[in-house]
Amino acid sequence: MAMRGSRPALLLTLVLLAASLALSSSQSCAEKNRIFQKHHVDFPPVRPPLNRYCDRLMRIRQIYGKLLNTFIHAPISKINSVCSGGGDPIPGGLRRSKANFLTTTCQYDPRTRSYTGRGVSQRIIIRCCKGLPVDYQE
Repeated sequence: MAMRGSRPALLLTLVLLAASLALSSSQSCAEKNRIFQKHHVDFPPVRPPLNRYCDRLMRIRQIYGKLLNTFIHAPISKINSVCSGGGDPIPGGLRRSKANFLTTTCQYDPRTRSYTGRGVSQRIIIRCCKGLPVDYQE
C-alpha cells in the first residue's frame, strides 16, 4: 500500500518539473529582445572616458559574469533591419549585417578586475526571432 501513495506524489513532482522546464524554455521573442537590447545596444552611446566605458556600462546594465560583451552603437531600428533586408542569412539560423556598425567590445581582465574596451566598425552577426534580434554572436 505504501507504493500506491507514493506514485501520485512522484507523478505530481514530474508533471510540475516538466511544466517549469517548458515555461522557462519558452521565453517570448519580445523578452529575449529586451535582454538583447540590455546586453548589446548602447545608443546614443554613453560617453565616459574610453578607459572607463566598459566598467561603467557593464555596471549600469548589471551584466555580471561575462568575460566578453559587445555593445552596438546604432538605433534599434537599424539593428532590427538586420533581421530583414539589412542582413543576409548564414548557417546556424543567423544573419550577417550588410552594413558596418560601430561597436565596442568589452573584455574582462581578471588581473585588474576591470573591463577594457576596443571600438571597431564591423558587420554584426545576430540571431532573430519574429523579426527581432535576440542573440549577438561575438
